[in-house]
Amino acid sequence: MSWTIDKGDNHLPRPNQLLDEDGHQYVLDCWEEFTGVRLHRSEDDHYLVRSWCDHPAQLAHAEWLIKQARRRNFPHFILGGVVYRRPMVPEKLVLDEFHGCNSILDQAKRDAMAPEELPPLRDLDFRFGCFGLPHGFQSDCDACSGCPSAADCEEEQAAVLERVLAETGSKTPAEERKRMLARERKRRQREREKAKASEASV
Repeated sequence: MSWTIDKGDNHLPRPNQLLDEDGHQYVLDCWEEFTGVRLHRSEDDHYLVRSWCDHPAQLAHAEWLIKQARRRNFPHFILGGVVYRRPMVPEKLVLDEFHGCNSILDQAKRDAMAPEELPPLRDLDFRFGCFGLPHGFQSDCDACSGCPSAADCEEEQAAVLERVLAETGSKTPAEERKRMLARERKRRQREREKAKASEASV
């Protein structure tokens, strides 16, 4: 929106008008500037090293933190926080990214403050919020197929869908409601057409 105003447009764009190559680059530039000012990370306990289960989302988050560290002149300050103070990045990933350079981890460890006190670990800390959601598990989805909880999630989802069916009469109640409303609209349309035809025949 700021970009369209700054370039002199008199009206705010509609959503379909925001897909513009120059506007896209403007947003990317703003994002690079925004993320270059301070560290941006998730506060969700699922992304802590102690909950690590090689989930694709955990790996993506850790890579995002390493990328932010790489952009700094002194990456060990960032790494000290996310590897040792609030461990969210396994040491191995840092060594892989910095080609086995142990010195950067040594610096990070020296500069890190005391480790953050974390609450006791719960079983739920190993499961993401999508676990067992109706229609959440998709066998052809990379994130699902690569999740260590995939088998349990698929089983739980099946049980949840059975409960949904028992309570609503359908495993897809939202879709069923759409179909019901469509049938009702069609019924009213036929009634109007029938009434109109009767008036025309009189």
